[in-house]
Amino acid sequence: MNKHFDKADINRVKVDWLRDNLQPVDRREGKGREHYVCLFCGKPDVFRPMWDKGAFYCNSCRRSGSVFDVVAFRDGLSIGDAIQRVMEGSGAKSQEYSVKPRSTTTTTATRAAGESESKRDVLQWRLTCRAYCGEAAARFRGSPGQEYAEGRGFTLDTCKRFGVGFDDRAFQEGRGTGGTLAVGVPALVLPYGPRRDYYGGRLLRPLGKTKYMKPGAEVAGPEPLYNGGALWAFDVVLICEGWADVLTVYQAAKVDGLTVGAVGLNGTGSRALIQALKRKPTRAKLVIALDDDKAGHRGAVRVAGELESMGADAGVWVMGYALDGCKDFGDLLKRDAGTASELVGEICRDASQGRLYSAAEAVETWAEDL
Repeated sequence: MNKHFDKADINRVKVDWLRDNLQPVDRREGKGREHYVCLFCGKPDVFRPMWDKGAFYCNSCRRSGSVFDVVAFRDGLSIGDAIQRVMEGSGAKSQEYSVKPRSTTTTTATRAAGESESKRDVLQWRLTCRAYCGEAAARFRGSPGQEYAEGRGFTLDTCKRFGVGFDDRAFQEGRGTGGTLAVGVPALVLPYGPRRDYYGGRLLRPLGKTKYMKPGAEVAGPEPLYNGGALWAFDVVLICEGWADVLTVYQAAKVDGLTVGAVGLNGTGSRALIQALKRKPTRAKLVIALDDDKAGHRGAVRVAGELESMGADAGVWVMGYALDGCKDFGDLLKRDAGTASELVGEICRDASQGRLYSAAEAVETWAEDL
C-alpha cells in the first residue's frame, strides 16, 4: 500500500516547520534583512527565507530546500521517505491507496511508462547528488583535494565559489553513479552548477588511463555544460573544454569595464552548448577557446561554424596570444598566475572589440591540423 498526503497539508507543514526551525542570528540594520543559521552547513548566512513556500537558500553552501530536503540530507533518506516521516511526525493524516497494474497494449503506452520511470529515477538521483555534493564540499578544507587544487594554482575562495569537494572513497554504489565504478579512489567532486544536481570527479590517483569519472546517462540524464549558467550572466564568456579552464578564467579575469565568465564543454562536443543557446539566446560575446592541440583546433572550428549559423556573437581565439607552451588555461595558471591573468584579459578586450577570428579564418590558420 502507498500513502498519500493532501497537498494543502504538505504546504502547511513546510511553512510551519521552517518557522519553527530556522533560527535568526542577527539583524542587519538599514538593510531590512534577518540572517538565519543554515540547516545544511550550520553557517549564519541564510537570508530572505521564502516563508510562504517553506523554503530557504544559503549564501555560504549555496544549497536551497524545504523541510523535506533537510530531513532527507540529515537522515540519509529518499525524498519520499522524508516526506512521510515529517508528515506523520506533524500528525497529518494520510490516505492509503494501491496501484493497480495497467495493461498496456501498445508500444506507445509502454514507451511512455518507461520514460516516466526514467524521469523519476533522474529526479531521485539529483536529490541524492545535492546532498552528496554538500557533504563533499564540507570535507574539502584541509583535505588532499585542497592540496591538489592549490597545486594547480586554485585558491580556496575559487574552490568554494564553485562548490568543489573531496571524497576519499569516491564513486561508490549508492552515491548516484549507477554502480561501483572506482571504490576507494580519492577524487575532487565537481558540481556542474550551483544547483549541484550533477557532478563529475577528477581522480587524484588515476586508474590506468582513467582520470575522470562521470555518472551514466541512464542514471543522471544527459551530461550538462559545466557552469552553463554563465552563458547568460556575463559580457564575455569563454567556451573552454574542462572545469580547470573555467575556474582559471574566473580566478584570472581582471578586466576593467567587462564582466567575464566561462563555460566547459566537457570535451570538444558542441551539442549541449547549441541546445542551451537554442532554448535561450545570449547577448554575451562568446570566445571559443578550446585546448591548443589538434582536437581543440578541430572542435573550435566546428563550434564556431555552428554558432555563426545561429547568429551568435562569437569568435575563435587563434593568434596574437601565447600559452607559453601550455595546452590550456589551467596548465598556464599552474605555471604562472600572472601570465594567465594577462592572457585572459587580452583575449576579453579583443573579444569586446571584435578582433577574434571567424570559423573560416581559423581554418586557414590551422590548415595543417584540419
